[in-house]
Amino acid sequence: MTPHWAALMYHATPARHEDADYFAVPAPALARQLTWLRERAIAGRSLEAVLDAGAESHGVAITFDDAHRSNYDVAFPLFAEAGMSATIFVVPAWVGRTGYCTWSQLRELQAGGWSIQSHTQTHPFLSTLDAAAVTRELVDSRREIEDNIGAPVVTLALPNGDWPRRRFRHLLHDSGYRHIATSRWHANGDAERRRGVFGRYTVRRGTMPEAFESMVRQLPGTLSRESLRLSTLSLVRSALGVRRYGALRRYLVERRAAAPAAGMTPPP
Repeated sequence: MTPHWAALMYHATPARHEDADYFAVPAPALARQLTWLRERAIAGRSLEAVLDAGAESHGVAITFDDAHRSNYDVAFPLFAEAGMSATIFVVPAWVGRTGYCTWSQLRELQAGGWSIQSHTQTHPFLSTLDAAAVTRELVDSRREIEDNIGAPVVTLALPNGDWPRRRFRHLLHDSGYRHIATSRWHANGDAERRRGVFGRYTVRRGTMPEAFESMVRQLPGTLSRESLRLSTLSLVRSALGVRRYGALRRYLVERRAAAPAAGMTPPP
């Protein structure tokens, strides 16, 4: 039986704490988290590198969703200094837009040891799409990334943590993806490797040091409370439907982002 290991999910990584919204982790916090890992000889690697290492891996998989420009400007140098790598999940329709990486920057990330993988073509709620639209999102994204990066795309991060409808899920494999990164809050082991479906712990602006340690070491307490919170949100999502839930989620996140920086507790 292989040991359990964690995968972490980040989004934007702005240089300053006051520029970080609810899901962002500013540079000082990210630097402290990487230092914490390095001091404990825990290797931060791409999801694909952890999977390739198999049972011999003693690392934590680190992933970034959406390919924010700050991942290149801020996170990339910090990871290089720490001797670590990550997976970055790209939405090709957003590449080159204001606030997002360009293809040239993504190629630099790959040359620096990062893995460039898919977050679908336009970041929709997959459960709202028919088979043809799901296929387009999966195939077009994979093809465009491979054409621009020149390396295989084998992993998909589900946008919004949302699966296609059950009868369309075979399209994930049919479109060439071997691994699926979810937003489910749990560690990974033998069962996840067999299924090729992996949980990830979300690291946010407000993630405190004890919570970060709990994620990496899969400790009880903080993880149990967060799992309960996410289960409650899942019930709300089922009751409202993904579109109304998405609108409510955006509203709440924007309200949190509007909170004065001085009133926020800095993350680790």
